[in-house]
Amino acid sequence: MGLDKRRSPDVIREYFDLLKWYKRGGEAKLSPEEVDANSQLHSIQQNLNAIKTLVAEKEISIALDEDELDKNKSELLSIEDKLTALREKIVLLQQKRLQWVEAIPPSISLEAPKQQELTAIPPLKLAIILQLLLKGMIFDLKTIYHATRLAFVANVILIIPTVLAFLITFILYVNFGFLANTVITIALIIYLYIKSNSIRKRYQNVLKQYIEDIRVRQEAQVLQQQNLSLQVQDKLRELELSLNAFENQQSQWLNHQQQLKTQRQDLISRIEADYKDLDCLRYDHQKQSNQYQQIIEELIEQKKLINKSRLLQLEKQCQEWLEKDINRLTKQAMRKLKLLPCDHIGEVGAIQTEPIRVLVGITERTSPSLLVEDDIEPNLENNITSELYIKAEEFRSEPSYDGKSRKYGVYEFLVIFLCANFLSYYKCYFNFIRSKTVNEEYSEYLYDSIVFTKIQEKSSTRLKDDDQKRVYSKRLLIATKDGKVISFRIAKFRVEPNLAIRLSQIDEAAIELRKMLRQRRIDVTLTESLGNS
Repeated sequence: MGLDKRRSPDVIREYFDLLKWYKRGGEAKLSPEEVDANSQLHSIQQNLNAIKTLVAEKEISIALDEDELDKNKSELLSIEDKLTALREKIVLLQQKRLQWVEAIPPSISLEAPKQQELTAIPPLKLAIILQLLLKGMIFDLKTIYHATRLAFVANVILIIPTVLAFLITFILYVNFGFLANTVITIALIIYLYIKSNSIRKRYQNVLKQYIEDIRVRQEAQVLQQQNLSLQVQDKLRELELSLNAFENQQSQWLNHQQQLKTQRQDLISRIEADYKDLDCLRYDHQKQSNQYQQIIEELIEQKKLINKSRLLQLEKQCQEWLEKDINRLTKQAMRKLKLLPCDHIGEVGAIQTEPIRVLVGITERTSPSLLVEDDIEPNLENNITSELYIKAEEFRSEPSYDGKSRKYGVYEFLVIFLCANFLSYYKCYFNFIRSKTVNEEYSEYLYDSIVFTKIQEKSSTRLKDDDQKRVYSKRLLIATKDGKVISFRIAKFRVEPNLAIRLSQIDEAAIELRKMLRQRRIDVTLTESLGNS
C-alpha cells in the first residue's frame, strides 16, 4: 500500500488510530465488508450455513427419535408388567381349573350292593341264631313273668285259671309223662321254629332296609354328583372362557410387544445412523471452520502487516511533516518579529545564535499556558477564556512506534531568538492534524532592560533508585528593570541521574542569554570608561 504524500487530516488521524492500535497490542479484526469481499470465505460460510442447517435437522430428528424411543421403552415396560400380571392370572386360572378337575366326583352306579358293601351287617350264623334265640326266650320268660305278675296284681280272677292250668299240666305230666314230653317237645319245637322264623324275618327286614338305605344313599350321591358335576362343568367352562380370553389378550400383547421391539430396533438403528451422519457433519463443520479460521487468521496477519507497514510509513512521514511544521513556524515567527537569519551579520534584526525551540504536547482544550508566564502583563486568555478553540477530537496523544516519545495532535510551540541587542519569542498553539495555529503571542525584550536570569527546577528523588531523580518541570526566569518577570516553563516529566550534567533547551537558552548579557555589560562598561577619559 503506497503512502499518500499529500497531507490531510484524515491521513494524520489514521496515523494516530494506528498508534492507538499498536499500543493496544496490534490486534486486528476483519470488518463484515472485508469478510464478505473474500470469495473463499463466502463459499466456506455458505457451506458452514448448509452444514449447520443439516446438523440442526439431524439433531431435531434424533431428538424426536429419542423421544419416540423413550415412549417405546415406557410402553414396553408397561406391556412387560401387564404380561407378567396376565401370566400370573393364567397360572392361577390353570391351578383353579386343575383343582376343579380334581373336584369332579366319581360316577356312582345304582346296582345291588355287593358283598363287600354288606359287610356292615353280620352274617346269620348258628351261634348268632342261638344267641338271639336265647335272648328271645329270656325276653319271653321275662314277658310272661311280668305279665303274670301284673295279672295277679291287676286281676285276681286270672289266678284260678292259671293255677288250674299248672295243676292240669302237672297232673298230665305225672300221669301221661311220655305224651307230655312229646307235647312239650313238639311245643318247644314249634316255639323254637316260630322264634327262629321270627329271627330270620327280622334279619331279612334289616337286610332289606339296609339295602334300601344303600340304594337311597346311592341315588342321593348320584344326584349330588350330578349337581356337583354340573357346577364343576359350569365353573370349568367359565375358567376356560377366562383362560381363553387371557390367552388371546396375552397373544395380542405379545404381538404388540414384538412390534414395539421391532420398532425399537428400527429406532435404535436410525438413531445410530443419524449420530454417525451427525459426527460426519460436525467433522466437516469443524474442518470447514478450521479452514475458515485459518483464512481469517491469514487475512488478519496480512492486515496486521499492512497496518504495521502503514504505521511505519506514516511514522516517518508524520515526523517529516512535524519537522517541516516546526521550521515553518520558526520562519513564520521570524516574519512576524521582523528578524533576519544568522548570515545577516551586523544588522540589527539578525539572529546571533540558533533559535531555541520548544514543542510541548497538549491533551486538553482547557490546558493553561505552560511555556510563557508574565506576572505583570494582563493575559488575554485569562481575561476571556482559557479554552482553546480547537475541536476536542483533535487533542490526540499516543506513544510513538518506538515508544521513546509521544505524538500529539495539538502542540504548544515556543521559539526564542537571541539577537544582538534584544531577545524575542513567539508562542502559539499548533493543531498538527490540520496544520493550523491559534492563540499566537510574540514579543521582544532589550538586553538593557534585563536585570537577571534564573533557572528553576522542580524535581524529586522519591524513586526506587537513589541515583536517579524525577524532573517535573524546569523554567527560565528573566526579570526586567520595570519589575516584569518572564518565565519560560516546560512541564515535561523525565527521569535522569542525580549527578548527570545534561543541558536542556532552557539550559542552553540561559547559557546563550548569559553570554549576551555579559558581553553587553562589558561593552557598556568599556564605552563608559572611554567617555569618562
